[in-house]
Amino acid sequence: MKGLLLTAALLIAISVSAQTPALSASPPVAITSASPRGQIESVVAVADPVFGVHAKVLGLERGVEMLQWRKVERPAPPHYEQVWATERIDSRGFDATHRNPGDLPFNGERWWTTDPQLEGHPVSPDVLAALGTWAPLKPDLSQLPTNLAVSFQPDGDWLSTSQDPAHPQVGDLRVRWRMIGQAPAPAGTLLVAGRWELHALAKAVAMTQVAPSRPAIAVPTHRPHGDVRQWMQSMFADWLVWLIAGALTLALLLLLWKRRRPVVRKKKPARRSRRGS
Repeated sequence: MKGLLLTAALLIAISVSAQTPALSASPPVAITSASPRGQIESVVAVADPVFGVHAKVLGLERGVEMLQWRKVERPAPPHYEQVWATERIDSRGFDATHRNPGDLPFNGERWWTTDPQLEGHPVSPDVLAALGTWAPLKPDLSQLPTNLAVSFQPDGDWLSTSQDPAHPQVGDLRVRWRMIGQAPAPAGTLLVAGRWELHALAKAVAMTQVAPSRPAIAVPTHRPHGDVRQWMQSMFADWLVWLIAGALTLALLLLLWKRRRPVVRKKKPARRSRRGS
């Protein structure tokens, strides 16, 4: 028994020495805690592929709305009103004079630059998504394709299909654009392995912000997983060390218990003498 326990302890020690270099093989991820300075910027133009609107900005957003009928149940009696909506309002239960057109021909979308830079280092998409400094962008009608340019006309910050923008009709569309030019990095931005990343807590706060309808972020989604891999390896190493320590402790206790356990020997029954019989 003693030899078996010693052999098991020796095998465990050999396995630890063989696995330790594998756990520490990956180099640590360099994290710089200094706050970023300057502005995030890009020289690459961002474009709306449908309308042709483009600008050298960090982000470009298109908003689309259609004038539709909406049924109001309260206060009684039920009645209908016209509203601008970003999605089609189902009018199957409406009367014949208050039916809405089909789906919107265009959807609201958002695009980001593919080459954001801050202090000479690239910026991750998470940092861009946390920016909130959107400003109106009035498009140049000359940028629009010919078939769209003849259908839209200026209406304040919007382009509208209404012949009379002051009196739009159900089914009319209006489109506008917003942009983010140069902007400072949001709070929680750190330089990780040569790229600006958003800290996990700051990322969770950014995700709670209200996003526009049906966003389409056209940026690469690849992210380095070195920090996650390093954390998993660290957790596995700690778990393995505790397991081995527990196994060795148990083996030592078994050896001590085996040594101190008293040996109980059975007494042989005394032989009876035949002479006395």
